[in-house]
Amino acid sequence: MSDSTENLDLTNAEFGDASLVVICEYLKGSKVKSAKLIRNKLTDEGFKKMFSYFGGVINLNLSQNLLTEHILDMIFDNIASFPSLKVLTLSQNKIIERKHKAKIEKLRKMEIMVSV
Repeated sequence: MSDSTENLDLTNAEFGDASLVVICEYLKGSKVKSAKLIRNKLTDEGFKKMFSYFGGVINLNLSQNLLTEHILDMIFDNIASFPSLKVLTLSQNKIIERKHKAKIEKLRKMEIMVSV
């Protein structure tokens, strides 16, 4: 894959964790700035295996997957792996915003616009 790939859009692909990890491995070395993994079957465990590939991503849209509040902890605990991240969209996952408002606010204080 060309190292100039800036936009990764896998919306509606319905890929599971294993397929998404393979795709990310294939894109290793690309300069992806925007990643849309909307309406797939991504879980917390799958994202954990993938987040090292998103170091240069500015906009990460993970809407409509199978993610839980644990993804907020993963991102917060590994924030150094996401130095460019500015927009994180997690809508329509298994995250209840009002229950995890403190975690979301911590990320927002790090200048990351978070939508749940």
